[in-house]
Amino acid sequence: MRTGKQISGAILGPILLACLVAGSAPAQNGDAKIEPICHPTVTAPIEVATPRQRNDAGLKALPPIGTWGFSWPDAQLSALRNDDGSLYFFSIDASFHPRHLYNGEWVGNNNSGSVVRTIGTLDNPLGSTPPIDVVIAANPDPKVNPHNCDPTRNPMSYCYTYIGGGPVYQVPQGPLGAGDWLLVYHAEYNDPPYFMLGMAISSDKGLHWTDIGEIIRVNQPFSYSGQGMPFAIGDPPLVISPDGKYFYVYFQDWLLSGAVTNISVARAPIAEVIQDAFGFGVHHAAPFKKYYQGAWDQPGISGASTDLAPEWHYGGGITVSYDSYLQRYLDFNADSENYSYAESPDGLRWTDSIYLGTLGVNPNGAGYAVGIGPGDDPNILGQQFYIYYTQFRGPWPTSQSVKRFTFTCQSLSSQAAVE
Repeated sequence: MRTGKQISGAILGPILLACLVAGSAPAQNGDAKIEPICHPTVTAPIEVATPRQRNDAGLKALPPIGTWGFSWPDAQLSALRNDDGSLYFFSIDASFHPRHLYNGEWVGNNNSGSVVRTIGTLDNPLGSTPPIDVVIAANPDPKVNPHNCDPTRNPMSYCYTYIGGGPVYQVPQGPLGAGDWLLVYHAEYNDPPYFMLGMAISSDKGLHWTDIGEIIRVNQPFSYSGQGMPFAIGDPPLVISPDGKYFYVYFQDWLLSGAVTNISVARAPIAEVIQDAFGFGVHHAAPFKKYYQGAWDQPGISGASTDLAPEWHYGGGITVSYDSYLQRYLDFNADSENYSYAESPDGLRWTDSIYLGTLGVNPNGAGYAVGIGPGDDPNILGQQFYIYYTQFRGPWPTSQSVKRFTFTCQSLSSQAAVE
């Protein structure tokens, strides 16, 4: 994911930002412009994982990662609340993970990328216990995803060169999959660069992950003799739709026309996703459908999609969360120069992208920004929450740190009570 767009610059102390810019909704969603209702303040950033802490965590990671280094986090962090009040944090270690025996079990996949689980706090996401750093194992049925394979044993044209994930959804109590984990992963080929999204499952709190297949490819097909993708697709979370029936996944799409969308969306019924992921038989990903010209009728794999915010001034990496205080969805964007956010009352109509600041100076900028809340469900934001991001200071990966700043909505529009 290091080939993706990254934000740059530095937040210069507390900034009071009045969100006064209105955005344009896609024509098929109506002509009314959506106004922001949050007037945010942001604090100066603090460091929550230093380069030394990252290095020390890598030295004790399990299974041991050897001399390949600890390239963490190579995506935004995500979090789940543990029963004892601590937090599980998740992201990707981009390093190479050789296949080898560890405690009588084969680990690694001769590939780059993984899922890293740490147990920590909002002030210390690495915690004190060894990080669990495991690869996403191929599905027992190779037909589910033939591209998750060992590149040393198969032609490079056949296998991913990178697969790793972080945004984790915990299945609620119910008849199927209760308490198990489901994540979205980022996979890629590197020659030329091309990026996909898929899903994996864990039934043992992240000690093992199993691939259940791809869910999203961009509209442009992959070609070994063609142009590589002009952006990285990121590693977005599963977001619950306003009616509670669907998982939404937000991403940038590369259309057949050559255009790149600011934000596109695909969905699948939650009940179907859980049934296919954890039911009897072969575990696999349910098909997602992209939103296109007012309908959810394009396949997630290579279908067309509508740009939900074609007039955004800022864009880049996309991470959407629900904010219970605003009763709106918030998207946090990061490109190579700017950091911004946008609001949506329904997940389809968006305000303009609202400039927040910069987080570094190229080439040592920053990236992978995400909102994490302090409540029981860290994925649900409120009036005040934290934005975590990775600061790039020098050569990857030894000089990176994780920082955060506090984001507060100071006041609400009168629309908040009715939307």
